[in-house]
Amino acid sequence: MEASDNFRVSICRIAAQCGYSAPRCGGIDNRLRPDTKVVGILGYDSDDDLALIEDGSQHRDLYFVLIDRNRFRVDAKGIVVDSGLVFRDGELFFVEFPIGVRIDYLVNYNEEPLQGKLLNIPVTVLPWVRDYPFRKDLTSDVLRRAGLLVPRDLSLILTRTLAGGAKTVVNHGHNPRMDARRLTMGSVVTLDRDSVALKPPQGVLAAFLAEQGCDHGVLKPNQGGCGEDVHFFSARNLAETEAVLSAFLCGGSDVLIQERIVPPLVMAGCRRLDWILRVFVTRDRRGRAVVPDMIACMGEEGGAINLTLGAEALLLEEIAQLLAWDRATLTHVRAQVSAVSARAYQAMCAAITRDAPSEVRTGPSAPDILGLDVIVRRQGTGWQVYVIEMDVNPGGAWYLNHRLRTVSRAGSGPGDLSRESLDARIGSVNHAWIRLIRDRCQGNVAKGNGAPGNGVGADYDCAAAGVS
Repeated sequence: MEASDNFRVSICRIAAQCGYSAPRCGGIDNRLRPDTKVVGILGYDSDDDLALIEDGSQHRDLYFVLIDRNRFRVDAKGIVVDSGLVFRDGELFFVEFPIGVRIDYLVNYNEEPLQGKLLNIPVTVLPWVRDYPFRKDLTSDVLRRAGLLVPRDLSLILTRTLAGGAKTVVNHGHNPRMDARRLTMGSVVTLDRDSVALKPPQGVLAAFLAEQGCDHGVLKPNQGGCGEDVHFFSARNLAETEAVLSAFLCGGSDVLIQERIVPPLVMAGCRRLDWILRVFVTRDRRGRAVVPDMIACMGEEGGAINLTLGAEALLLEEIAQLLAWDRATLTHVRAQVSAVSARAYQAMCAAITRDAPSEVRTGPSAPDILGLDVIVRRQGTGWQVYVIEMDVNPGGAWYLNHRLRTVSRAGSGPGDLSRESLDARIGSVNHAWIRLIRDRCQGNVAKGNGAPGNGVGADYDCAAAGVS
């Protein structure tokens, strides 16, 4: 069965944007051995999907295929694929499987058309687990309780009153325990949905700035993503941003208000450039957090900094060069960011495990990979590391690969990085995840629930990367 027209068009468009050659028709693929594990990617047909099948093609015992959503079927044992996209010999190919290929591990299965069904195969993240980092206020509360730095915040949660008088959240998650946890957070205000529609609250943002003693804040939908609908505010634009807040609430969205954390800005002439780190965290077979690498996103000050919104992707070494950090500062900041990110991952996994529904408590609760948005700022003679957000679809791996290749082609990179050290990091994020995927397929992975004693692992080798 041939790939659908929509799938072909989507893949060709993304491939062209990402610098891949146009996908070719690979015909029928009979190369799979009986012991080969098949990894299916049911995602957005995005740059990161293409990077994953490219990096996965280097692992001969695994077969990565981007699934055509119109060409697979689900049975009691899982998913059977009829056609899809693979990467081999340096090129993308559309291939067919006449008798179907059964998937051994599934990526992004919570997307349409599966809608988060529980399947009898390993997956990146369970449907009810996905809600945890997707609720920004819950993420902040979990990390704050774990002793990590997060922006001071205020969560506005829409509720409704049931017939018996009990209060429940409007925007439910898959797990009632998670909804109950949100209502008990320290920095939360509940708003009746019907009352808000009649009379939106006023003066919330001004009161937040005054109570927190900060000059600048950030307003965002609690379940947003990719930097969309993020608004910075101060005394200068309170009225305008209050109108945005009212629109969010009247539209049925929970809202998070945060203090704005500002890193050391990069000065480019009269321009002030803001930046944020995208840190990738996965785990080893013992369940320990592993930080394989990170990418910096930089853009104009005053708005959300996100790769999907056009931010520039840079290596942390390049940020260090722009800010005139010495090697000791770069090494220290990287180590702090890695340690904090690993602790954040473990804290989230521990909270997920505590709240796990009884029917899944025996299975793996930890997501296999998370992306963290992290900001560092100078405090006296030291550095503070703030975790801003976490998510289970960690975009940015393709941008990291692309930047590493670009810097490598230019010769030696910033901070005396050699071509060899740069090349060794290409695909590092996906390869760390792929090792976990292999072990998951073989059933050799601990629960990874963040329990005490798991410790923290780190794939990133500063010495090999030319950073002492």
